[in-house]
Amino acid sequence: MSEPTIKELQEQIVALQQELKKQKSILTKTTTELLQMQVNAAKKQMDAIPNPTTVMANATANFDPADFATNDDLVQLVGELQGQLQLLDDKSLLRVKNSHATNANEEYQLTPLPNEDGTLPPLDLFPKNVAEFVDLGDDQTVELGRFYGLVTKTEEEQAKLELYLEGKSDSMTLNGEELMGAEGLDEDAVKNIWSDLAIFLGLGHLKRDEEL
Repeated sequence: MSEPTIKELQEQIVALQQELKKQKSILTKTTTELLQMQVNAAKKQMDAIPNPTTVMANATANFDPADFATNDDLVQLVGELQGQLQLLDDKSLLRVKNSHATNANEEYQLTPLPNEDGTLPPLDLFPKNVAEFVDLGDDQTVELGRFYGLVTKTEEEQAKLELYLEGKSDSMTLNGEELMGAEGLDEDAVKNIWSDLAIFLGLGHLKRDEEL
């Protein structure tokens, strides 16, 4: 068992940069929505100013405060933005902690990351240490990948098609059905999901048991 190479560490850094870029895109979108709401509120306020030539004719017009964006709306958007920033910071710190793991230190304790909803994985699903992670079974690999949103719709559809061709399913498409474990996925697909999972958790430099 060898220490991670410079190339492997560089690949991990690139993967983390890509994840950071993705998170920044989400934050940019939320910020844009906040600014747009403020612009819309200002526009409504301007539109509400009566035309001087018609003030007398519309003296009895009612003013409806419900037409304006409320402070609660703005507070909610700011809160969402702050929450996403905090989640991004938390994930970054946890990845740094996990990045110290090596194949040589099988007992190194791994720290689970929350998914996009801020939810942590079930204790019986997440590997406790390096030894469990590098020896992760196919079903557990795919289920953990699904939890973190790393299994693509294309992979799911392909799995369903394989089950149909094998006579294990009556449909070639998902049609709202959820697959269990790695059923229908070939070995390469599972390996790719494991690699994506390793990068997501800050463990991109680790190797599976069969690769050592």
